[in-house]
Amino acid sequence: MMHWMDVLHEPGLTETYVASVNGNKVFAMRLFIAEFAAPSWNRLLGMHHMERMKLRSLIHNIVCESISGRTPSPLAMQEYESLNRPSKKKKLAVKELRKTQVPERRRLNQMLKCGYEREKITDRPPELNGPIAINFHHFRHRRIDNDNLSGKAMLDSLVEIGLLPDDGPEVIFSVTHQQRQVPKDTEEAVGIELLELPEAIINDE
Repeated sequence: MMHWMDVLHEPGLTETYVASVNGNKVFAMRLFIAEFAAPSWNRLLGMHHMERMKLRSLIHNIVCESISGRTPSPLAMQEYESLNRPSKKKKLAVKELRKTQVPERRRLNQMLKCGYEREKITDRPPELNGPIAINFHHFRHRRIDNDNLSGKAMLDSLVEIGLLPDDGPEVIFSVTHQQRQVPKDTEEAVGIELLELPEAIINDE
């Protein structure tokens, strides 16, 4: 059993604050996934379905580990990168890591088969039971079309770890994507902002 306040113990990873939406004060939470770039829809649609399933599981591992205050393993990150942006160099790096990180490779394989095995959040903020708005902030080396940005697997991860009860329309009112180009020597990342939307705001829409 994990209370949602437990995820606030990692400085800079997650924060809560009061935001203003149309003049209304609302509860908000911000998550930050470091050294990570979300896959594009073009990349996902071009994958074999088995590769797509593996990529989705790796995203769940990376996002859930980050939210839990743990650092995703180098093997998980490299496995993800080699699928998301494949290259010969990345494939060789994965092979080398698999040889040197055998226990982690076994744990990762088990996770890919059975799902995320870490402790889940059972006491979530009541404000996140819906309706809420999800805002993805992408920090990328190269910008792409906004309608090509995918946050589906990351959103599923928030449900899987228990931070959100569901990703249906009763809970998720809106999803937006924004992106900012960062220099090559700066790490790519994804920020996820969750905003409570009171009934007054929903009715105004």
